[in-house]
Amino acid sequence: MVSFVTILYLSLPFVIFFLGWLKLIYGIPLTGLLLFSIYKTYQPTMHLDLDDSQRPLIFPNKATLYSLLAIALVWTALSGTGGIGSQTFDWQKHNAILNDLIYSSWPTFYKGTANPLGPSSVLIYYLSFYLPAAVAGKLFGWLAANAVSFLWCYMGIALSLVWFYRLVGKRSLWVLILFIFAGGLDVIGTFIMKGKWMTGAESIEWWAGTYLFQYSSNSNLITWVPQHAIGGWLATSLIVNELLTTRTCARLGLFSLGSLFWSPFVTLGLIPIVGVGIIKNRWKGL
Repeated sequence: MVSFVTILYLSLPFVIFFLGWLKLIYGIPLTGLLLFSIYKTYQPTMHLDLDDSQRPLIFPNKATLYSLLAIALVWTALSGTGGIGSQTFDWQKHNAILNDLIYSSWPTFYKGTANPLGPSSVLIYYLSFYLPAAVAGKLFGWLAANAVSFLWCYMGIALSLVWFYRLVGKRSLWVLILFIFAGGLDVIGTFIMKGKWMTGAESIEWWAGTYLFQYSSNSNLITWVPQHAIGGWLATSLIVNELLTTRTCARLGLFSLGSLFWSPFVTLGLIPIVGVGIIKNRWKGL
């Protein structure tokens, strides 16, 4: 059930894009193909070749589930999504994209500023994080768009935490604290480059001095680039769950594709994980 809800969550922006961005002669068949793929993937008669040697995944009881939902709500409220709480300056871009998706036609074009009659530029971006809110904004305005943006982010974070609990196991509520607050390898990078550990509230993400390398903490990802973080967590959870519980590659393609419109960088990062799964399951069902 969690897997099915997750793939629907990852896929909804595809449907909005197909029907709202493309000509209907292309959008309707692509939407039908995507929905048919999801149906075939999750139909009750599909033979998944379950791996009985693996431990069963744990689903949270009601008390734990409510705790996860509460943690997700607090985390979302601290992220800046929907204009609630403090926003990092990346939200200038997020808000600008959402504004243009609401108040401009689709596809969204921009006239050249130097020559208003000159060639147009088109908005090219990974739009999964923005499209549900943009639809609400087109129908009901900016405030509605922000409310849906908050809800959309909250749903993604909540699903991610449920997956985390399922995949880690009984101690995961304690490990969850580490997942939320721990930083990445930027601590090591800072020590290598500066010869010292971080102190106080020092910002250490740019330890490499360039835009080539950065290992942000998960909380940093949510406050700066939720469009990358949420798609990455959910797609990775689907794939890892598949590798833990089945001996087939049948669903790896759909799960990998689910991340593409959220973040093509995440999709590239998933290639090694999918590769391990294909080798482990010997190409079966690919």
